Amino acid sequence: MDNLNPLPSQLKWLAGGWLLLAILSLGPLITARDGQFGLNLGLLGFLFGPGLMLRRPAVRTALLVLTWLGFVFTGLLLLVALSTSQATWWVGLAVCIVAFIMLWAQYHVLAKPEARKAFDPYGRVE
Repeated sequence: MDNLNPLPSQLKWLAGGWLLLAILSLGPLITARDGQFGLNLGLLGFLFGPGLMLRRPAVRTALLVLTWLGFVFTGLLLLVALSTSQATWWVGLAVCIVAFIMLWAQYHVLAKPEARKAFDPYGRVE
């Protein structure tokens, strides 16, 4: 890894967002009472945040795979939301739109040439 190439600022923001999500997901863990304990996927932020800052290629690959899975599940959720006959179908539509925007922003940051160059340990990306 070349220390002369600084980490792009958008990657820093993405890593900070993942760390913030992880910290916020600690709340239900800390306040778990009566033996009720649930696994919060926001805790993956403790893996993804530092992994992005340390330029781990496996973390970038895992985030890209999870992003594409998120696109698939958001599309399925959108189909389910639009096929309901209830008056609250617009809530599902709004959730899908927000999720799609967040996934697209994450994909946009991770797929940029600057990000690919930052995560390539051998300098193969031009």
